[in-house]
Amino acid sequence: MLFNSYDFLFGFLPGVLVFAALARRFGGVRLLRAVLLVASLAFYGWWHPPYLALLLGSIAANLALGRALMAPARPEASKRRVLAAGITANLLLLGAFKYEVFFRDNVGALTGWTPPIPDVALPLAISFFTFQQIAYLVDAFRGRVAPHTWASYALFVTFFPQLIAGPIVHHGELLPQVRDLPRPTRSDAAVGLTLFAIGLAKKVLIADPVSAWADAVYLPASTDTMPSVVAAWTGTLAVYVQVYFDFSGYSDMALGLARLFGIRLPANFDAPYRASDVNEFWRRWHITLGRFLFTYVYIPLGGGLASWWRRDLNLLLTMLVAGAWHGANWTFITFGLFHGAMMVTQRHWRRWRGRPPAGRWEVASATLLAQFGVFLSYVLFRGPSMDGAWALYLAIFGLTPTPSTLATAPDGWTMTLLLAGVVITQTLPTSQRVLEAAEPVLSGGDTDTAGPRWLRWSPTLSWAVITGLLLAASVPFLERTDAFVYWAF
Repeated sequence: MLFNSYDFLFGFLPGVLVFAALARRFGGVRLLRAVLLVASLAFYGWWHPPYLALLLGSIAANLALGRALMAPARPEASKRRVLAAGITANLLLLGAFKYEVFFRDNVGALTGWTPPIPDVALPLAISFFTFQQIAYLVDAFRGRVAPHTWASYALFVTFFPQLIAGPIVHHGELLPQVRDLPRPTRSDAAVGLTLFAIGLAKKVLIADPVSAWADAVYLPASTDTMPSVVAAWTGTLAVYVQVYFDFSGYSDMALGLARLFGIRLPANFDAPYRASDVNEFWRRWHITLGRFLFTYVYIPLGGGLASWWRRDLNLLLTMLVAGAWHGANWTFITFGLFHGAMMVTQRHWRRWRGRPPAGRWEVASATLLAQFGVFLSYVLFRGPSMDGAWALYLAIFGLTPTPSTLATAPDGWTMTLLLAGVVITQTLPTSQRVLEAAEPVLSGGDTDTAGPRWLRWSPTLSWAVITGLLLAASVPFLERTDAFVYWAF
């Protein structure tokens, strides 16, 4: 079930809101927690009910491991073994479903023998709930997890606004909230509905329309079917715009849905296309993934406290993990290494210069260069294969020998959307900045500019009308129901 579907918007969500209100009134917090847990499991099982057993098994196993790690009488050596076993089990589960075909195909290509591994459907959100629970285990070992019940833990993992595509919520952020389940106010409802409306409009009015052109260019791309230079540039620009508005739209909807229940989630998106370097890009793009990688991968590897070559290696390994997390494909792995290489290069450039960019023109030049690197990396992010990505790179740099005429140029409306999308990413404030007075996020998302005063949200009739117009404009396009970019990660 997608947030941008009739089933969700006119069936599931109103039903959950009604049952949640009744549960709070007649049964208190315990019954409300049970209703939200059942609703979240139903939301997950809507796509493929058998995988509910996988999700519940993962929750039960990690809860048991966490309690073993928090047992005060258990020796530290034993806890280390439990932690190692828990992390290994989580990664093996992730690998068994996400990377088995990748392993099979590459072994077959290298050896000529193909292991008898069947194709299986990738469980939704397995990358998200795996990382979320690994962080829980590590912090349980460190003594940083507050006491909680099994029901609170289960809702922490499955809470439907953030279950499928994040943010990757830290236990310290969500467990206390699902334990107490604060009563939502009228302000919460207004903020939540506004955030949801803005996110839905981003998704269905901008991201989905431009994705059609991205598909037309990218899906057939190969060394046998090469796009023209114009098609390669505009197709990659379509990916650049689509990914921004798709993911920021999803993030807004997740924040808004949680707020309807009185819960705040951390920011996951903060105007990354205004970042003047790639490190800053990752502090603004998928913020909670970057936070996880920094805390639970980069720092344990040694972080920045080692020699310069070890710091570079740690950074490359961390971004390799980031790429592999995105998908079991050489394109994603290369995408991660591409960003890692840009970060290493940037680090040495800054070290050689002795200072970051200063002044308007230096910052503008640095931003343009960093964003061009991100633009090029999206060829790998969206490319159908390494062969297709290579064909697109050749076309972008005008090296295509015999361009195909399958895709030439987008129509005028699509081109208008692409240009408008770029302008919006560079000029308008983020949603959490627009609603800053209402504290829409739990943490993060504080580096973007505040924007003009007339764009700042307040609980007024004008903003109610704007929210209604955004929903009214978006609803007719729900028939398309395109999945989110991060839906199957």
